[in-house]
Amino acid sequence: MKEISINDMRPFIRYARYTTITNKMSYPWYIPCDARAFYVLDGCGTIEIENATHIMTKGDLLFFPPGTKYRYHKPENFVKYVIINFDYTNETSNVTVPVAPLHLHEDTDNRLISQVKFTDCEELSRPIYIQKKLDIAEKLHEIIREYSQKILFHESKTSSLFAEIIVDCVREVKLSNTIEGYARIKDILKLIHETYNQKITNISIGKEFNLHPNYISSLIKQYTGLPLHKYILYVRISHAIDMLDTGHMSVSEVADKCGFCDVFYFSRYFKQYMGISPNKYKNQIKY
Repeated sequence: MKEISINDMRPFIRYARYTTITNKMSYPWYIPCDARAFYVLDGCGTIEIENATHIMTKGDLLFFPPGTKYRYHKPENFVKYVIINFDYTNETSNVTVPVAPLHLHEDTDNRLISQVKFTDCEELSRPIYIQKKLDIAEKLHEIIREYSQKILFHESKTSSLFAEIIVDCVREVKLSNTIEGYARIKDILKLIHETYNQKITNISIGKEFNLHPNYISSLIKQYTGLPLHKYILYVRISHAIDMLDTGHMSVSEVADKCGFCDVFYFSRYFKQYMGISPNKYKNQIKY
C-alpha cells in the first residue's frame, strides 16, 4: 500500500452519477474496488457500512476507502444520491470505466485498486460521515456536469473540485474533535490576521476567547502545523511581502507596520523565510 500525504492527493473521478434508491427492491452487501462517496440531494435513506448504520438525509455526506463493506437499506419512500467512484491519486487513471463492486463471497485480494495510506491524515483510512454539508452540493453538480460532458481538461477540473471537498471535510472532522470546534479555530486565526501588526501572544489570545494560553498554543499547532510564534511570523512576513511589492515603503517602514520590534529582527526572519534579505527583495522588484 502506497503512503502519501494530503498534498500528494490528486483525486481521479472514475464515475459520477445521480442515483435514486427506492423501496421497490432489496440491496445486497457490496465491497467496492475503489473509493466511494454518497451525498443526499433529496429524500431519506440508510447506508449500513461495516459495523455502523447512518441515516442519510438531505446534505449528508459519506465517503470511504476501497474494500469497505456497505449496503443500502430499503428506504421508506426514496432517496436521491450523488455517487462518486474515485481514487485518491491518478495513478490508476488508465482504468476509466466503472469497476463493479465485489460481493461478500468474493476474494478481495489483488482486486482493490489505488489503495493508499495517508501519513498525515489517518481519518481518510476509515469512513467519514458528515451531516448537513449543504455547501458542497453545487460542487458535486459541477463534477457530474464535467464528467458527463467530457469538456476539455475535465479530469483536472473534477479532481480539483473533489480535492476541495475532501480537504474541507477532513478539516471539519479534525476540528470537531475539539470542544471549540471549527468555528473557534477560524475565529482565532481571523484575529491573528487582523491584528498581526500588534503584540500577539497566547496570553492575549486566551483572554480574548476565555481560553487557557497553553490550549491556544496546542490548538494552533494542531490545526496549522506551526507553533503560534511561527504562525504569527508567517502572517507578518506575508503582509511584508505584499507591502514591499508595492514599492512605496522603505524596509524600515514595512518592518514597523508589520509588528516587528526593529528592522534587524525583521530582516533576519525575512531572509529565513524568503532566502534573501528584504532590501535585496525590494531591489529585485520590477515595476
